[in-house]
Amino acid sequence: MTETTQGVFGGLTEVSTSDGRAIRVDPTYPALRVSDGINTVVLPHPESGYAGREFVMSADETHLIVWVYSGQNEVGYELFELNPLRHVTSVPYVHGVGNVPVISGDGRTVAMAWAGNPGLFAGEVDTDDDDLLIDVCEAHWCTVQVLEIDTGLLTECDVHVQLGAGSSVESDTDHYPEDLAFVDGGLHVRGDWGVVAKVPLPLPNIVLIDGPNASI
Repeated sequence: MTETTQGVFGGLTEVSTSDGRAIRVDPTYPALRVSDGINTVVLPHPESGYAGREFVMSADETHLIVWVYSGQNEVGYELFELNPLRHVTSVPYVHGVGNVPVISGDGRTVAMAWAGNPGLFAGEVDTDDDDLLIDVCEAHWCTVQVLEIDTGLLTECDVHVQLGAGSSVESDTDHYPEDLAFVDGGLHVRGDWGVVAKVPLPLPNIVLIDGPNASI
């Protein structure tokens, strides 16, 4: 596999297979055309628009992800087989911000994470006159989604954070999921404050981790 340019979201902006096929994407409305120089797949244009894309290829070059984003805090992807180029499934836009998906080492599973509440807004909770939390509370942060390629089964797990009493009802900084990876039969995803969410497989409904100010 030839990797030429690293994208800002962790994927590749250009990619070629080891047999020399360069993958191209033409997003000209009203279609999204993906080609390897031999075959071309024509898909509907993303409904909410198209602002860019990055590639992820499995280590054995059997699968390719074209990850797309709308420019309006929406991400999704198209999954392809590569030998020959064939569309497998679409994962439509979800609302949030995150990096490109990852493919498991055995090439059978895809995972993606995005922050739907990057500001860690605690919602309707009791606060003091300075908008600081009176009690410890729990807030949604991000979602981890898993696709089983063979069956098409798509599941999700919400990652919540614990916020300490005395912390702000909403963070001054946005926090996005980082370093998503398949580890020890599950998934790890890290918050930029240093805490790693260890998400088992199959996915539970919720995983709770310490937030940036969990022990205030």
